[in-house]
Amino acid sequence: MKETSMEKTATIKKENDGSTPMWAHLKNPDTDYWLASSPIITLVVGKEKQKFYVHKDVLIMDSPFFKKCLSCPMKEASTNVIEFPEDDVLGFERFIIYLYKDEISEAWVGSKEDVLATMYTWLLGDKFMMPDLQNEAMQRIMRSLTWTTGFGMDPAFYAWAIDHLVSTSQLYHATKDTFVWHLSNSSKAYQRGGHHYGGFNQLLDRYKDAGNELLVRSLPLLGLRGPVVRPQFNGYMVGERVEGVPAST
Repeated sequence: MKETSMEKTATIKKENDGSTPMWAHLKNPDTDYWLASSPIITLVVGKEKQKFYVHKDVLIMDSPFFKKCLSCPMKEASTNVIEFPEDDVLGFERFIIYLYKDEISEAWVGSKEDVLATMYTWLLGDKFMMPDLQNEAMQRIMRSLTWTTGFGMDPAFYAWAIDHLVSTSQLYHATKDTFVWHLSNSSKAYQRGGHHYGGFNQLLDRYKDAGNELLVRSLPLLGLRGPVVRPQFNGYMVGERVEGVPAST
């Protein structure tokens, strides 16, 4: 499988490649001896059936999802193999790196592909009930989406949110609010001849209701509304999840 862009100092142990195991790059390798006795869990991800090998103790430490999955009398607990056929491989790579390094690198939000992968990592944080991961990812996402004042935000990010998230989730609101802010403050980027003109019109054609809402919210409406303010990360933080309570994504 072709290697995808990721932090060079922290590679993941994959099947049939020569990469250094992830656990060789722990923050404090001298004090993480407890992993030596931890079983290895095989995660099979995506249509490509990419295999990742992760310590069980690392998986269950911060994720109620994996703790339950690997502790109950389920097939996964006996085989030490869990399949995620619908999930994104690059997003999963970054999720696993977070498990070992407890951080999301700023280098992961440089390109369009990087931002989308980090958005998917946020979604995995919701799936596996890990609010700290979601908040770390949100901070990186918002920093990337809001820094290009005047240039505009790629409509593909909002399209991804529509396709992957429910309209009540924090990431959906963050993406929509940021897009509205760009439409209000960088309108030329979405007009004829602008950098995002084609992508914006495709979004309006494909998602008519969502597109109309964007247009309405981005206009001052004859002075009845004040200017659209720049979205802030703190407004989209995720609180602690309670096991058994459905997520809002």
